[in-house]
Amino acid sequence: MFKIKIPQDTILILTPEGTNENTNGLIREYLPKGMNLALISQSYLNAIARQLNNRPRRCLDDETPFEVFSHETSNSAGGVAFRT
Repeated sequence: MFKIKIPQDTILILTPEGTNENTNGLIREYLPKGMNLALISQSYLNAIARQLNNRPRRCLDDETPFEVFSHETSNSAGGVAFRT
């Protein structure tokens, strides 16, 4: 067996922060920093959400968030409670 010492600062740690930062960057493409959000319609925000939820993500094995959500909710066999 080989024992290899790896300096601590070279170890790649995957965290949710990377995904969050990437998503924030994608949102900034539609809504630049400093933009007056009071001028944005709900239908435009819904369109942004639809586009982002239908964009493949590497962290989801190139599936879209919508596809993953659909798989998870269809496989739950009633294990998820939804409020209406």
